[in-house]
Amino acid sequence: MKRRLCTTFCATLALFVSSNALGQTYRLRADAYASASNVPTGFVFLQGEARKPSVFDSEAAVWVGSGETPGDVVVMSLRARDPLGRGELRIGRMMVSMGAIRPVHLDGADAILRTPWGSNLEVFGGLPVAYGAAPRDYTWTIGGRASQRIGSTAILGLSYLQSRMEGKAAFEELGVDGAVSLGRIFDGALTTSFDLLRIGISDARFSLATRLGSLRIELFAVRRSPSRLLPATSLFSALGDVPSDRAGTSLFWRAAPRLDVRGEGVFESLGRALGGQFFLRANLRLDDRGDGVLGLEMRRQGAPTSAAGSSRSTPTGTST
Repeated sequence: MKRRLCTTFCATLALFVSSNALGQTYRLRADAYASASNVPTGFVFLQGEARKPSVFDSEAAVWVGSGETPGDVVVMSLRARDPLGRGELRIGRMMVSMGAIRPVHLDGADAILRTPWGSNLEVFGGLPVAYGAAPRDYTWTIGGRASQRIGSTAILGLSYLQSRMEGKAAFEELGVDGAVSLGRIFDGALTTSFDLLRIGISDARFSLATRLGSLRIELFAVRRSPSRLLPATSLFSALGDVPSDRAGTSLFWRAAPRLDVRGEGVFESLGRALGGQFFLRANLRLDDRGDGVLGLEMRRQGAPTSAAGSSRSTPTGTST
């Protein structure tokens, strides 16, 4: 832990020295969040960059520990980027999330290349943090995403991810994502990740929305396969796979300058069990800043394993 904190300090100091050598003003920001209830816990966040536009910036998030759980570095990375936005490179410990593939936590590098005609290429690779102190021989995570913007209304992407632990495949995914937007009239999005080890869909999401004045209506559907979202080397992946499906509609209506109405109706399926839920909520802001809100909510919810749901009507109000 001390070695990692020292590394963070040295990296920040190096940036400070280099930025001053170039005559730039370097800015360092630190935030700390702590809880003293029962066992003390907390996070420390560090961010640093030269004056904008900055070529280099750095960030770090440190878990300070809890009881018998030792502290550790969650994120510590240094990023170099082209001021014209044509590319960037990030190295260190980071979270990588792109397109339809699952987010990964790794010690490694992430590079992005952007072209004037709307094509983007991102590649990453490194050692997965999730395996902790486990032997790391023949253990790695690699992947990337290629995308193409179509005019100013749509984008299409193809992504790939592979992770191995001690030479054995933990998971391998191929993802497809797309989005389209036609101003305030229509927008839609689709992401699908396909498990290449245990052939099947890991996670699929679809949404379609339209706006009619102050009313926004959205249709959506989600399908998830729990066992495929776990590594193939996990014990829980052998216990079976019961995919879950959710489909429904949601709405948002600005009924008045201070009155918002939200609603959602969802149909759920877990194996052969069926269920659903519905809620309608109205919020009345008591002032222009929204510091005081009076709310009324109606909700009906049924678990997929139950024959019937329960209903509840709950008025709530807050003011400060």
